[in-house]
Amino acid sequence: MTRPTPLSLARRVRRTTVTAAVGLLALAGCAHPVISTQADGADIGSRGDVTVARSEADGRGVPPSSRSASPSAPDADRVSKPERAKRTGPKPSPSTTKSAPRTPRPTPSETKKPKPSPTATPSPTPSKEPTKSPTKKPSPSPTTPSPTPTTQPPKQQPPAGKRLASLHPFSSDSPANVAIGSGAKYGSTSEPRYKGLVSAVPTINSTSWSIAVAYAKSSDPLATLKDTKSGKSYKIHIPRNARTTKGSDGHLSIIQPDGRTAHELYAATKISDTEWTSTRVVETDLFSDGLKDGARASSISHLIGLIRTHEVAERKIPHVLALGLPDESLKNGWVWPARSEDTSNNKYSGTVPMGSLFAIPPDVDVTKLGLTPEGLALAHALQDYGAYVLVRAGTAALFAEPTVDQPAIERMKSDYQKKLFELLRPVTNNSAKTPGGGGTPRQAPAPPPSAS
Repeated sequence: MTRPTPLSLARRVRRTTVTAAVGLLALAGCAHPVISTQADGADIGSRGDVTVARSEADGRGVPPSSRSASPSAPDADRVSKPERAKRTGPKPSPSTTKSAPRTPRPTPSETKKPKPSPTATPSPTPSKEPTKSPTKKPSPSPTTPSPTPTTQPPKQQPPAGKRLASLHPFSSDSPANVAIGSGAKYGSTSEPRYKGLVSAVPTINSTSWSIAVAYAKSSDPLATLKDTKSGKSYKIHIPRNARTTKGSDGHLSIIQPDGRTAHELYAATKISDTEWTSTRVVETDLFSDGLKDGARASSISHLIGLIRTHEVAERKIPHVLALGLPDESLKNGWVWPARSEDTSNNKYSGTVPMGSLFAIPPDVDVTKLGLTPEGLALAHALQDYGAYVLVRAGTAALFAEPTVDQPAIERMKSDYQKKLFELLRPVTNNSAKTPGGGGTPRQAPAPPPSAS
């Protein structure tokens, strides 16, 4: 047996010491690697001394079998003592520093949530705008006027020296336009016709029991108008807002766009914008004398003697007037210019024949009667042209368009009732040969009619 040398003995002692130290450390639970003390590094790299380290997951109670050799052990001897001190102790700080950045990450995601909230604020804004526009639309609806009984008259001016037939109809020599002459004779207050006249109550009819006038345009509906008595039909323009006067008479005169033709209706009824009926329809030429026919008891045009809207406004009535009287005033039989009288339910019991002429005598100064301007216009008309009895009525009525200014016509009516009616006298020599009594007329003949 070979005796060991002192050098070999020293090496064995060193190995034993290291082995014992490793065992003791493992039993003590220390996580630090154990590195042998070297005198020089000549033999360390060649022998591959093993450094044992405790597991980082959990070093307590781990059996030796779970221990593994660290591949970084050869570098352990090269680390300085300060670095060894840093690595030796298990520090929880690295785990907290790694987990800390994860906690603020939800914070940015929460800040993104309010972003959709601004999108909700614009939505109420457009909802307010539509609510304003509908509220403004109904505001014009109260400004829309209710339909007038008839359309308004044309505003065009006739050629020089002429007059519009639609506003002032019939020929210059028609009894409708011939003034009282210088040869006229007047009956006294004892004359039978005067007594029959003054027994009635005077008034002026406008909205009811009068004559409505509609002025048609070529743009108005082309309607079928049927005469229910004769069965004849007409195709004429009728304005949509054309209305008859109130009362059972239902009078309406429709002037066509040609400005010359009128259709006179009695007891007219509107079926629709394109269909009308009437128990009597008369087609009238406004350039004629107006005596051929008419939709009233005297069988002459019901436009003769009608007070027109513009005449009241201008306070000038340059034609004769129509006068209605009740049964108690009327007498059977007619005189010129009347062509007939009421043929149904005729209960005449008075002294005034249909067609009689009444006027204010020329010796009356109507300017000194204290009349209103409208009353004075009526006084001049009654004195210059007179009034023909042309229809049966419940009163001693004059007739005006329904569209006339009502306060103005009321002033005229008041003067007629209180001051003018009692001044009327019958013209006893009026005839077809001596219209207005003959002689020099009080007013010059009217200019010829014109369609436009």
